Amino acid sequence: MARLKKLYLNKKYLVKMKKDDFLKNNHSDIADVVVNEEEVIFKSNLKYENSINRYKYFFSKIFKNYFLIFFSFIGTFLLFFVSNLYIREIKFENELFYSEQIYNDVLKEFKKVGNIYLVNESINKINSKLSEKYYNYAYIGIVRNVGKIYIVIKPLPEYEKVEEYGDEKGNLISKYNAYIVGIKLKKGVSLITINQMVKKGDLLITGNLKHHLALNNIIDYIHPIGSVFGKVVDEVIIKVPKVEKTLMLTGEVKKYFQISLFNKQLLSKKNYFETFEEVEKSVFKIGNFINFKSIFQYNKEEIIVEHNKESSYKFACSEIERKFFEIKVDDCEKIINYELIDGKEEQDYYCYVFRVKMIINIAEFIKIEY
Repeated sequence: MARLKKLYLNKKYLVKMKKDDFLKNNHSDIADVVVNEEEVIFKSNLKYENSINRYKYFFSKIFKNYFLIFFSFIGTFLLFFVSNLYIREIKFENELFYSEQIYNDVLKEFKKVGNIYLVNESINKINSKLSEKYYNYAYIGIVRNVGKIYIVIKPLPEYEKVEEYGDEKGNLISKYNAYIVGIKLKKGVSLITINQMVKKGDLLITGNLKHHLALNNIIDYIHPIGSVFGKVVDEVIIKVPKVEKTLMLTGEVKKYFQISLFNKQLLSKKNYFETFEEVEKSVFKIGNFINFKSIFQYNKEEIIVEHNKESSYKFACSEIERKFFEIKVDDCEKIINYELIDGKEEQDYYCYVFRVKMIINIAEFIKIEY
């Protein structure tokens, strides 16, 4: 009986039949009979004129009810897959080192279609090109991460926005003749205003907290902390050797992972190459409890670079930006433009003199001797 019941539950067709028609015939292969006033409903493995395939009906109902969920899942999967084929955005990992020249060179390596960028060649090849052209940087390259390209320039000097010199007391004076466009003051008394012209050596911010009272006692001084941003025109001299040895990325890269708990590293550092630069990317982090990150290690080898007049000029232009990055401390600082005012060839190098217009922090600390 249990076997028959199981078979009844799996009848293929659902049949609706008028009561008179049902009574005229004998029905041997039926189950779950329901008799109403005018019709009889039952299940059977035999196909009647007025019958519905229960299995097709069941799956069509499931398909209709879960159509949106199904295609949302497929759409998400396809989007994730296709996202590996294009780039939505190209940006600098640290905007402090933004360079229009470098950005444009990276942009040339991608084909723009609408609002997306298509990858033309491997990341390693692009990094090799950048390293070859901008070998004056310790590291320059691009890193791909979830539909975005990050331009990485490192390692450069680690900047502290504000440096404190302990108990040293003094003032901040101007390093340039400048037109002031911005002031950021943390400690001290400002003696200047925006849109003011200042000369080299002028007092900008004093550490004398009682300056407004016309008092000048050393006990009233502190170490002033602040930045004064001015529009400056300066001459920059760049010398480019005709032949020099330098380290350059080869395009070889290895990836490994590091895990740390409570700032204690669990996995040892790996050295795949004799000389290399590394770029870190955080994968997962919860405060100081756990930090899981991926490390990209790029191989570097010593090469000999030979410059001619054309290549030395392009290199000199990139050096203007690199040297500017060494003293840049704030995002508002930038090179406005530069022009060549003199260039000559010496026995061992090319020498270029540029007039550079820029916005830069003009403040310089001067200690008071007492």
